Formats: sequence, C-alpha cells, structure tokens
Amino acid sequence: MGVQIRGRVFQNSKRFPTSPKTWAKRVFGRADLGDLRRTRRLVEVVAGLASKPMRRICSAFSKWKEIKGGYRLIENEAVTVEDLYAPSTQAAVEAGRGQATALAVSDTTSMNFTNHRATSGLGPISEAEVQGLLLHSTILLRRDGVPLGLLRQQSWVRDPKEYGKRHKRKQKELEEKESHRWVQTVEECSLFFDELEEEERPLLIHVFDREGDIHEVFQAVEDTGEGCVIRSSWNRKVDDPNGYLRETVMNSPVLGRRTLNVPRKQGERKRKARVEYRACTLTLDPPNRRGENRRRLQVNVVAVTEIDPPQGIKKPVQWILVTTLPVDTLEEVLEVVRIYTLRWRIEEYHLILKSGCNAEKLQFETAERLRKMLAILAAIAVRLLALTHWARIEPDLPCTAVLSEDEWRALVTAIQERPPPKKARPPTLKQAILWVGKLGGHVGRKSDGMPGVRTLWRGWQDLQLLTVMYQTCVSHFSPTP
Repeated sequence: MGVQIRGRVFQNSKRFPTSPKTWAKRVFGRADLGDLRRTRRLVEVVAGLASKPMRRICSAFSKWKEIKGGYRLIENEAVTVEDLYAPSTQAAVEAGRGQATALAVSDTTSMNFTNHRATSGLGPISEAEVQGLLLHSTILLRRDGVPLGLLRQQSWVRDPKEYGKRHKRKQKELEEKESHRWVQTVEECSLFFDELEEEERPLLIHVFDREGDIHEVFQAVEDTGEGCVIRSSWNRKVDDPNGYLRETVMNSPVLGRRTLNVPRKQGERKRKARVEYRACTLTLDPPNRRGENRRRLQVNVVAVTEIDPPQGIKKPVQWILVTTLPVDTLEEVLEVVRIYTLRWRIEEYHLILKSGCNAEKLQFETAERLRKMLAILAAIAVRLLALTHWARIEPDLPCTAVLSEDEWRALVTAIQERPPPKKARPPTLKQAILWVGKLGGHVGRKSDGMPGVRTLWRGWQDLQLLTVMYQTCVSHFSPTP
C-alpha cells in the first residue's frame, strides 16, 4: 500500500547502495563533463576511492596511468565544482522519486587546511589565522531515516577582508550575508524536484538546527509549499498575549511525558532523559530589519523539556521546534520530535567526510581543486552513511544489496576461515555489516548493538584488501571443492 498525502497516493521505493563500481557508474555515469572520456575517468576515480575511502588518488590506484588520470581530472579547468556535484543531486532526486515525504537535512561545517601552507585561495574559518573553507550540506533521507543521497552541497571561501566585521552585519541585506545560504537551500532543493511528475514528487521537510532559524527561511518554506522542522534560536515576537514564542509555548498544557534517547555529547555519555511535551499554534511577527519583504507567518511550535535531569548534566534537554507539521495530538508532536532527531544524520555525514574519508588531509595547490575533490568525497561519505543505516532498518535483506559477489565471499572466507561453497546463499545484510564491523574492531556483544560509522569504515577498508586477495586466489588456483 502507498501513503496518502496532499490527496495523492505514493508508492514507497527503495534504493540500495550497491557495490562501489556499480554505484559509481549509476551515480556518475551520466555526468556531463563535455567529453565522454572525462566521464569515464570520473567513474573510475569515484569507484576506486569508494573502495578505499581513507586513501588518496595516489594510493587508491596501483597504476601510474590511473593516478595521473585522476589528478588531471581534478586539475582540468574545464571540469567545474558544479559539474561534479550535479550527478549526486540527480541521483538523490531519482532516489526520492515516489516517496510520500522526504527529509532534507542541512548543516554547515568548516574544513581546516591551516597546515597546508602551499595551498592558495583559502580563507579564515574560526579565527583569522585558521585557514580553510566552509561547506553547507543537505542530505536527503527517507522518512524512516535511511540516507538517499547528497541533495546539495555548497562550498565557499570567506573573504579575508570581510572577516572580523560582525559589528556591521545588521547593516547588510540578508542576501549579502552567509546566513542567506539557508534560504537558498530551501529554494534550490525545491527546484531540483521540479523535473519529476507531480504524482512522483515527494513533500520535502527541511530539518535545520538553530542556525536556520531565520524569518525568511520560514517564508521560503511557505512559498515553495514544502515543510520544515527547525530548532528555535530566537525568542521571537508573536501575536499572542504572552508576547513571545517561548513564553507562549511553555504556558501551553503538557500533552504527555516520555523517555527520550539523547545522543552522546562532548563531555557527556549517551543517555536517556525523561521529558514532557507541549505544543501550540501561533503567528510570527516579522523582525524589524532592513528590507520590506517580510510578512507575518502562522507556524506550529513544539517544546521538549527535561524533567529532573541527573546531576552532572550541564545542559538538560530543552528543545523549541518550529514546524509546519500538525501538532494537535501527542502522536503528531512525537513525530515532529522524531524527525528532528534525524538531524544527527548530517553530523554523522560530516564525521565520515572528515575522518572516514580524511578530507582535511587533502593536498592540492589551490582551494578550487580542494573543492572539486570534496565534491567526489562527499558522495562517497553519504554512501558509507547509507551502508550503516540500511543494516539497521532492513536487516533481513540479502547482503548483495550493498556487496558484490566477490566482496561477500571474501568476507565469509575471512570470518569463517574457509571459502563458502559455490552454491552458498549470501548472508543477510545485518550479518554482513556485523562482520565488516568485526574487521574494524567491533566486538559484537549483544550489548554493543550495530557497529558505528567509525568502525564500519575501518572494516570496509580491510574488506577491500581481502577482496583483492580473494580475487587473486580464485583466478590463480582451483576453487576448493
């Protein structure tokens, strides 16, 4: 059965992250680089790096011809950053086709290249002497949290002349500020799906943290007809006797109490918190800033407040979420909160990009070439993120959904210390991911749960080496009876 929304019925589609070569060809095989040979080279580079995500071009390939071709592709001025991002966007849109709703989760991070003194064109990120560039990423999720692809990523370098002039921010129009990227995200992500037929187009729900709490963002959401769940940063003026957003929602009746899983934070362990939920509908008054295009907006607000936090917790749970989704019942409020917790997928993505793909260790002569390489690694990082969550949500799938025949046979051979029979059935996706995690150091006790992203990318790296050895043995020796 499909899901009904906006008076239409959508059939749920599934997109599995297949083996590196198949995935690279599917996503990047249609890239328009002005020359078919460049496209073929791009597919080869992406497939090689996806098989060995912690390596660079010079170590991911064994032949000098492949290494030289990879670097020439990045150095080619006819190939732009936008050319390399376009295939990821197209693949994400295609993966979202037919979904009733899809979550567009966005966040900004900085890439630190301070130690790369020879790289030209970098700019300040956190301090004037800390050099690098910034990324604003949007990943597309199914409503259950499975990553579907990289929908959008914007990379840029700050102008050193403009850095340190925060006192002049209020004198600028929003379009002149970095924060305008949140409005652009809403508008452009909606445009990406215009190529789909109306009955196949999902309703996008934008999920932002506090940095996205901008009045123009809510206007853009309303103008595009999409939805949003955004954590409040400002205690905005509202059309209510209480006068302000937070006072209004906190004076609303308690709808219910539940236990919430709180992710690990710096200095704190992952824990469970007892929270209570409130919700209301109110009208936002436009802020008194430069510009005349702001209007009053009706939104729904959800408050999540921790009850009696344990000692030692510096910041108890207190979320104020502004949304376009209904909040009339406790079940609807819980759904809004669940969607917001899926925002942590973008944190995992940035972790994989930086640590799993070693993106901050890239070495190129210019910032522009760094941006091109990041466009490739970004797609690979989302694929690794998807591998992690498919096993949790679809554990009984055959592992061939993500592993090639040689990969799963090499994996079984390594774990069981003997090759599987010719007619052996592939293990389930859950079992295969547990074994990959074991290669990466996951103990696999019942209390350990599924392996995390750090463990998986280490195991994935080992699996690729095992697969090469397995293929070599099969091609040179007779198979075991």
